[in-house]
Amino acid sequence: MRVWNPKIYPSDKAHRMPIITPAYPSMCSTHNVMNCTFEIMQEELKRGHDICLRISNNEAKWSELFEKHKFFSKYHYYLQIITSCDDAEIQKKWSKTVESKGRQLVNKLEESGTLARIHPFVKGFNKTYYTINREEHANIVLGNVSPEVANRTEEEANQVQSDGRQTIHTTTFYIGMEITRLDPSAATPGPRRLDISIPTSEFIKTARSWELYQPEIMGIAVRHIKNSALPEDVFEGEGRPRKAVKRSKAVKATPESGEVQTNKRRRPSDEVSSPPLPVDPNSLVPSVLPPIPASEFAQPGPPKTPVPPQVNNGVRSEPNGASATQVGPATAPQLPITNGHAQPQPQAP
Repeated sequence: MRVWNPKIYPSDKAHRMPIITPAYPSMCSTHNVMNCTFEIMQEELKRGHDICLRISNNEAKWSELFEKHKFFSKYHYYLQIITSCDDAEIQKKWSKTVESKGRQLVNKLEESGTLARIHPFVKGFNKTYYTINREEHANIVLGNVSPEVANRTEEEANQVQSDGRQTIHTTTFYIGMEITRLDPSAATPGPRRLDISIPTSEFIKTARSWELYQPEIMGIAVRHIKNSALPEDVFEGEGRPRKAVKRSKAVKATPESGEVQTNKRRRPSDEVSSPPLPVDPNSLVPSVLPPIPASEFAQPGPPKTPVPPQVNNGVRSEPNGASATQVGPATAPQLPITNGHAQPQPQAP
């Protein structure tokens, strides 16, 4: 019998987390661990370690360590693998066979390079449907189950007079997918496309190569869905988690002006004034000039020459008598006049 030995067998050397059985023959009990599942286990172990530390410091309770998983609300896209058969015993073998080959599908998805994380769920979901015609049977095989068929009981199906009544047993497996984020500098215009048709078609072909596969009674389908399209049975009676509703901004009206103001929290960056822009010389000219006050010089008619002020005994009087200014020696020095020109006085040596 073959014994696990990475020095001899290259397949044993490729095991990500080898845990070897102590009895003969030594075998790796964790040969199904892949790169994606290995990262998930590391994260969960670290998260459990952090919770235990907080429990020991009286910062958390033991119930936090045993909280239920959030697998079906953690990802935005899921891959749905549906196996079906009209015989319950054959369906058990058929679903286990497909589940054992799921590792090959995950490996193919990892090689595509468009997915940052691939997270297969640990178990499948069994469901039994009661159909009354072949059309409903074909839709169930493809995963298109109407609410009427999903809620139909066996008694209700027996009451319908039809030759196409049939019982279909299904097992559905789920794989969570996280798409790789693109570098903004290397982003290409247009919507992104996630093409996983080649890995899924190869997986279906491999599953149908089972020696006990019967195409007349067995079926398999693979499709991708969003988390909003997940069926209710995956939440196991707890109900679909609700999305957080964004709160609308509170508004208030000032009593003086009646203007509506929003209670927007100011950030430190809002208080920093923007740098001054370069001044355009044309912007210094106002677009609307202020009006010129009316005066007697602006009235229509021939222009008038202003009358010069008269000075009597050192007092200057305005023509309209509005104001008078005392003119003294300090403000108006007297200079000798010779030949019509003022001459400066000679200074003492």
